[in-house]
Amino acid sequence: YLQALLDYVMVSPDLRAEAAPIWRIWHPLDDPVCYRTPELREALLTAPDHFPVSVDLAL
Repeated sequence: YLQALLDYVMVSPDLRAEAAPIWRIWHPLDDPVCYRTPELREALLTAPDHFPVSVDLAL
């Protein structure tokens, strides 16, 4: 499969330095948790043309 990152999460430099962000690309073939969860894996594979990108911030 072809892999390309086209989505972005914009976080200010100050917030990035203080909040220790944890990035995640919800790619069902690269993320072991997504792959092992059949309902999530199938939903991500049949969804629109991109996978979600999320960031957790310790605020």
